[in-house]
Amino acid sequence: LRGGIPSTFGKREQTMLGISVRSNLLSGYIPSTIGNSTNLLILDLGDNGLVGEVPLSFKNLKKLEWFHIARTNISGSLEFFCGLNVSKARIIIADCEQPEVECSCCQPFCCHDRQPMAKCDIYLPSLSLVEES
Repeated sequence: LRGGIPSTFGKREQTMLGISVRSNLLSGYIPSTIGNSTNLLILDLGDNGLVGEVPLSFKNLKKLEWFHIARTNISGSLEFFCGLNVSKARIIIADCEQPEVECSCCQPFCCHDRQPMAKCDIYLPSLSLVEES
């Protein structure tokens, strides 16, 4: 895929559970309309030429469990993840060598390998990874 994400994307996709467009040639901004896809569990935008800030409308993605924006030029706050009352662990993958995103409830875990694609920058919010019985 090449070019920008259409601004109409997400306007009617209320039932969509996942978006994965990792490692394409996408550019431009993330449309705020994606925040209308309130049932999203997975949003994988990493390894693209996307720029700008995380849309404020993403606070509506209360079910989101996997959010990948590493190796992009996305910046801004992920504080909306901290205020959510969730029972499942969330995985946030973002650049951690030069933190472009802010998240006070996230704990960085970075791993590096000699191969660029094997590098990972993972943030796990301070939530239990296992359900307590």
